Amino acid sequence: MALISLDSVSKTLGETSLFTNVSFSIEAEEHIGFVGPNGAGKSTLLKILAGILEADQGTITRKRGLHISTLDQVPRWERGDRIRDFLFRSTDPLVQLVDRYERVLQDPASSPETISALNHEMEERGGYNVEHRFSSLLSELDIQDLNVPMETLSGGMVKKVALVRCLASDTDLLLLDEPTNHLDIDTIEWLEKKLIQSGKAFVLVTHDRWFLDTVCNVIIDIDRRGVAKYPGDYSEYLERLEERAQISAGRERRREAILRVELEWLKRGPKARGGKDKKRKERIRELVQGRPEAPEAKPDAFRTSQRRLGGKVLELHQVSKSYEGKPVLKNFSYTLSVGERIGIIGPNGSGKSTLLNLIAGTIEPDSGTVVRGETVAIGYFDQTGAAMNANSSILEYVQSAAERISFDDGTELTAEQFLERFGYPRSMQSQKIEKLSGGERRRLQLVRLLIASPNVLLFDEPTNDIDIGTIALLEDFLRHFQGSVIVVSHDRSFLEGMTDSLWIFDGKGNIQSYVGTYSAWREQQELLQEQIEQERGPKSALVPQDKLQREPIKGQKQKLSFKEKRELEQLLPEISALEEEKTALEAAFSHPESPLARDGKALAEAHRRYETVLHLIDEKTLRWEELAARSDT
Repeated sequence: MALISLDSVSKTLGETSLFTNVSFSIEAEEHIGFVGPNGAGKSTLLKILAGILEADQGTITRKRGLHISTLDQVPRWERGDRIRDFLFRSTDPLVQLVDRYERVLQDPASSPETISALNHEMEERGGYNVEHRFSSLLSELDIQDLNVPMETLSGGMVKKVALVRCLASDTDLLLLDEPTNHLDIDTIEWLEKKLIQSGKAFVLVTHDRWFLDTVCNVIIDIDRRGVAKYPGDYSEYLERLEERAQISAGRERRREAILRVELEWLKRGPKARGGKDKKRKERIRELVQGRPEAPEAKPDAFRTSQRRLGGKVLELHQVSKSYEGKPVLKNFSYTLSVGERIGIIGPNGSGKSTLLNLIAGTIEPDSGTVVRGETVAIGYFDQTGAAMNANSSILEYVQSAAERISFDDGTELTAEQFLERFGYPRSMQSQKIEKLSGGERRRLQLVRLLIASPNVLLFDEPTNDIDIGTIALLEDFLRHFQGSVIVVSHDRSFLEGMTDSLWIFDGKGNIQSYVGTYSAWREQQELLQEQIEQERGPKSALVPQDKLQREPIKGQKQKLSFKEKRELEQLLPEISALEEEKTALEAAFSHPESPLARDGKALAEAHRRYETVLHLIDEKTLRWEELAARSDT
């Protein structure tokens, strides 16, 4: 039986009809990706599936007892919430039980009888399984302190906490809206593994093509008020789309041929047309109405004239930057050449955006110098779009960069004409920016950036919130762009196609340069990991696979001191002992005849020890990896 079935569902928001008469079902084994242009209704349809929004018409049937877990595009919390409050605020009765149990354990005034009763309920209802999932996911994402206020977290950390809440629940169906936004690549790959291994059905909205290709076995295309369902991953979807386009093109050629003949007839005088005017006019009307709608933007929409770039582009000399005593950039030097395309990758908070701001001149380094060439005109596409005036109209915003746009072939367009090429009709150009969706704002920000004819482009997460069609247009522009490009991105498909070298941040202020594509670098890292595992031997089985060192080796490492060698020798036995203690505690928790079941205080103490053991295993494992890597030099 299907988890959810939609029959002839329609939805209108404001004056915009998003989709009409949509029918499809979601099966238990399906991993579905929603794709389509910004504003097509992907997030709205996700909310209808979740029961957050009602359809205007049509029928939605859900399997009895269906449990759904959702991830919002922008997670929301209540004022004053800590991580713990956000995690356990749930409508899931089992999560509510775990929350109640954890609070009782933390309360010194809790009676043994209360703890024992909750312990029994946890065992009976499977609460310990949920608690273990929470603990495991938090540990894997290095979230240790649950008392940190949510409002102090970065966008990436907020997304991680929201993912833990979504994935830990015992659900039948996951609904995920832009799950990869604000995550670094390592966390995205972690999420891919979790979704594939979960065994749960899920529906997700994302513009990350690599992610779609990895985790989805069904693609649902939402466009022009309709929905089409394609079995297979994203690559197979593109192949079927191409076949469909070829068939459609053949039909359109035949339609145009017939239309030409019919229009010739229409031009003739009344006598020549005879007595069948009404019927033939109706046929002509049908042929005209049958023409496919125009695409949202032309394939060459981003093409504008390009400024000449001299031989000197950019020089970074021993540039350093710290925040609150923490170095995010240490003595980095580089000379950028004309035409270079550099991708920047690394953990969240490692300083990637800081480096772009230093290059753009929006902040100054603590030490070192940034030298820009005289002919350099920088175009900076930042994450926030903070420079956009929400009270400006679409046209005013574009005209603030240029009222007329020149092209390399000598032609010109007014700002109004240029906006029309991007699917902004003149009737829409007076609309205020504040009325636009996040994706529409990002696209408009991109339009304004490129019409200023920069010759050095700085992109900070350019594919966030932008639909796949606009990403393809941007990629087409960059293929013909003759200037230099530096891009921070977690979008592996974009990095693979648009960059030819990488700057890899390690999160400690160091940057390694790598010449080659993203996939070549990733393959090198995987081979390096395999080599390290082989050299460690059978004992490496104690080390969790997702904790293996991913940072590239940079030159000669400092050799181990005598004290560190002794520490390395002792770490594996310590980790083994902790793993045994962890197993024993888990067995005691799950055994109904355990002495812990009759002693509330002992049970609370055992749980506190269990959390300590988990933390020590992670801490000692990471230390062992660090020392073991250095011991090979």
